[in-house]
Amino acid sequence: MSQLSFFGADTAPPALSDLSGLLAAQGRIVSHTADSAQISVTVDAPWRASAIADRIVATGLTAEIGVAPDGSPRVNTADVPDLVPLAIAWSRGGTKRVPAGWVPNAGALRAWFLLRVGWSSRASGMSSGSIPMRPEPTCHSPKP
Repeated sequence: MSQLSFFGADTAPPALSDLSGLLAAQGRIVSHTADSAQISVTVDAPWRASAIADRIVATGLTAEIGVAPDGSPRVNTADVPDLVPLAIAWSRGGTKRVPAGWVPNAGALRAWFLLRVGWSSRASGMSSGSIPMRPEPTCHSPKP
């Protein structure tokens, strides 16, 4: 696989496939029927909720920022037909799974980065970011 690029996120218009980055992190498919689907993601900070809502709106969907039961910010997409293909691709037997062969585009990487990046400082004074995988063993494990 070639190097994935965060810098390419602005070279293509936002697309619904960018929202796969939410599902690669802690995003959930909270509603899925044959006619519509909805994605919800709980984050640790209001700035992340705002940034994710902006990314959702950029794809042409509406986004709503609310509060999760634990008090954390939560962002929901609209429950719309446009998300059904994404929900089908990311669902296996009621469990969220990375689709076989999925390679995140730059927009998906940006969404994943906004949700999951953790910053650390090095002794040299430089900062670095890392993107942890979702702690669900079935989500990122190899497909049978």
